[in-house]
Amino acid sequence: MALQPPSTNTLYPTLDALITTINAHAKTQGYAVAKARSKARAGTTVKVNLRCSLGGVPRFSSSSSSTAITNSTSTNNNNTTNPAAITTDNTPPPPTRQRQRPSPKTNCPFDAYAVLKKQNSGQWELHVRNGEHNHPAFRPEESAVHRRDALTQEVYDEIRER
Repeated sequence: MALQPPSTNTLYPTLDALITTINAHAKTQGYAVAKARSKARAGTTVKVNLRCSLGGVPRFSSSSSSTAITNSTSTNNNNTTNPAAITTDNTPPPPTRQRQRPSPKTNCPFDAYAVLKKQNSGQWELHVRNGEHNHPAFRPEESAVHRRDALTQEVYDEIRER
């Protein structure tokens, strides 16, 4: 089953309403939409690029992983720190090793944008450049976007109190 893009024949009163409606549709289809970047004029957001939550390339590649896993200090037989590894303020540099988690990114080609229409009293309009996806549908609980949207204001407040 092909994942269906959202409808583009509707105007939305706010950007949040547009994104909420698109993600409600995407949830039924098995994908999620996230903001990629935005453009502002005179302090007002006028365009927002949207993409599939699986769009983009994974953060770690095989070429970057070899340089990310290096020792920050080395020791000799006397258990003293290598002087070359000490910074100018006599503190060792922070470790550069990072845990490498698998990425769900598939470089999904879905691409859309929302534009603020001034002639229509500040309403937002959706345009879909590429409505295709290169991955199967996923369950809503597999998406951070849908898990975040499922939280209520009470849960947000409880988290902030901690």
